[in-house]
Amino acid sequence: MIETHRNYQLMDKQHSHVHVKLNPVGVLDVSILDSDTHYLSDLDKVSFVPVGQVTAVSGCTDDSTWQLKFDKYDAIELNHLIANANEEFEILMKDL
Repeated sequence: MIETHRNYQLMDKQHSHVHVKLNPVGVLDVSILDSDTHYLSDLDKVSFVPVGQVTAVSGCTDDSTWQLKFDKYDAIELNHLIANANEEFEILMKDL
């Protein structure tokens, strides 16, 4: 399993740029490059809510919750990457 990295542009007023990293142990790491803001979430706590051409992507940790607006096609790709990472992790755990 290898970390997966992607860069996206948010659908906020500033059109902020984000770097997304999917960790092989099941963690989503989101960094907003324009403001040095950083969010984490377990992959099983990430949710997607489509609203027209925008999709609200939410995640949480034990002490915080966050939500960012992605282009719907970027959110579809991110959702697919998370599903693949979860599947790879399950396969790895079964093999152990």
